[in-house]
Amino acid sequence: MDNFYNIISRNVNGDDVEFEIELNKFHDIFKGHFPEEPITPGVCVVKIALELASIAFCKKFQIKSAKNIKFLNIISPLENPVVCFRIHRESANNDSSMLTIVVFHDDMVFVKIKMEVC
Repeated sequence: MDNFYNIISRNVNGDDVEFEIELNKFHDIFKGHFPEEPITPGVCVVKIALELASIAFCKKFQIKSAKNIKFLNIISPLENPVVCFRIHRESANNDSSMLTIVVFHDDMVFVKIKMEVC
């Protein structure tokens, strides 16, 4: 994910954190996915969500289980280079945390994720 995105802003409110990021439309991932009409691979969206959650809660997370992942709209680095990740930590204990993540821009929701991390 090196140089795949840059964090523009972060807003923290307890167990809710919102990041605004900008995708690097020139990154090699987009050259292969897809050369003429690049879209952000779903696995990259999940990886970004995991990295941002790790930053937000100051803990290196790993996915324990993905309860639900809904890809609702395509994230094009040409049409939507800036997107927001809203991360809500529903519960946390010593072993794991349950996260709900929504990826969006303005009124458009791209992805909804519910996952358990440890």
